Amino acid sequence: MTDNGSPQVRAAISVQQIDLTAKCWVVRPGVRYRFFSYFLENGVIATAHLDGLTPGNIDFTTEISREEIFDRIDGLERIGSRNIHTQIENFISEMCIGDVVFTLSGDLVVPGVITSLPYFDRVRLSDDQDNNGFHVRRHVTWGDPIRRRDVPLAIQKSFNAYQAVFSLGDRSDEVLHWLMSFFITDNTFCTSLRIEQHEAIKHHTLKQLSELVDRVQVISLLIGEDFDGEFSNDLVQSEMDRFYEDGLLTLTAQQMLMSPGDVWLQFRTTNRKAGIAFILIMAAIFNQNVSFASVDDNQIGREILPHIEGKAEIAKSGLNFERVAQSLELHVKRQNRNFARANPTSRERNSGIDFPEDGDARHSGE
Repeated sequence: MTDNGSPQVRAAISVQQIDLTAKCWVVRPGVRYRFFSYFLENGVIATAHLDGLTPGNIDFTTEISREEIFDRIDGLERIGSRNIHTQIENFISEMCIGDVVFTLSGDLVVPGVITSLPYFDRVRLSDDQDNNGFHVRRHVTWGDPIRRRDVPLAIQKSFNAYQAVFSLGDRSDEVLHWLMSFFITDNTFCTSLRIEQHEAIKHHTLKQLSELVDRVQVISLLIGEDFDGEFSNDLVQSEMDRFYEDGLLTLTAQQMLMSPGDVWLQFRTTNRKAGIAFILIMAAIFNQNVSFASVDDNQIGREILPHIEGKAEIAKSGLNFERVAQSLELHVKRQNRNFARANPTSRERNSGIDFPEDGDARHSGE
């Protein structure tokens, strides 16, 4: 209940269509996190490595590839070491619109999505002339801040690199499961669960969780086939054998053996209706509301919603799932809502976005 006595409405998880080709980066906000607040309040990331140059030294009129970066940035060869050059190349040439980027303070990590190509801003980040101006920047849509102690251990270690600009490497799967909760990529329908239990997981409990998600997969496939008969646990068990023989039981799980830890579920199917049903039933099992960012997916969801009713109960039938969930301290991973709305996307989809023009009032001043 809310303070005024009205029922509390659960905010819907936003299910986005994303692309796992989006890379993940970290850009530090200056020494001792000095410009952390500026980055967040102004929706930018910035590098000071090119502060010795002027707008006339850098040709931002078109995209700069790694191969041509020395031709397009006059004086780059006189700047710093090879390590500095790599950071400049990452910021200018390797980052793409739609990529994931993090900035951080001593206590917080903030994820975002890059929304512009690089540009030169004449306005310094500080009035202190002895400090760097961080003139070369990109626009970012920031998500919600996360306490550093809540970052998954495997990803947390990746933030320890000392460079000002660096890549998280091949971490897209981990990062997006961590931040998005539910999402769709190509023909794969994904959700992430969290186990908070600190003790070793009992095999029987794990087996019941696996049985549940197998049943959800079968029910979803039946809905995708427009099955209009009566659903029952016996039907689900019999159809499971058929789907197995037909090679349609494609659901995979990862990271299930860590406790506490995450469970990533990925259901791959070319039947869009079955994939949407999978997400809706998983959401219903954990008492979550979802909304699809795609108009087409929302339409499919509305059409099959009457067929979803009661299917969570069928999937849980005979499993005593409430006890399983309580034992594992199991819940859906919390979604970083602002990050999800920013929506990491494919580089190709964003290739038509223009560079900000030097001198534009939004980006520079005299």
